[in-house]
Amino acid sequence: MKIIVKKIAIALIAAITLIGCNQTPPADPLAQGRDIMQFDTQFADIPFPANYKLNRNFSRSFTGISYRYGIFVYEGTGTLNGIAQFYAEEMLKFRWVPTASGLADENTYVLDFVKVNEACKVTIRSEQSVRRNQTIVIRIDVDSRMAMESSM
Repeated sequence: MKIIVKKIAIALIAAITLIGCNQTPPADPLAQGRDIMQFDTQFADIPFPANYKLNRNFSRSFTGISYRYGIFVYEGTGTLNGIAQFYAEEMLKFRWVPTASGLADENTYVLDFVKVNEACKVTIRSEQSVRRNQTIVIRIDVDSRMAMESSM
């Protein structure tokens, strides 16, 4: 009986040791060709005003080997025209080329940009008049698939 208990104990110790030594770090999903979904990640080439905060409940991004897709929603105070001017100037610094912009309605300004194999739409929305300092919601949609589809 003692020999059986001793053998079982040795087998358990060996199994625990082998399991602990045999673990490999998780592989990078992009290196394996898999897509990854991220909720907190912002793209480095998409600027946002310094006093604006990312709304994590409505923001997300997906990254694959040959594409990226993101919806980023920022909230802060300012004027509709001031934020539109910010994006018109700042996106150029990141090599985004403007393709269209203008008021969609009294409280919404839309700016469209392209980059090699990517499209970006910046939608700036206000609940109040465009003349006053107000809460502004900025929605940024980046999609490399949009640009690829339009070039086909």
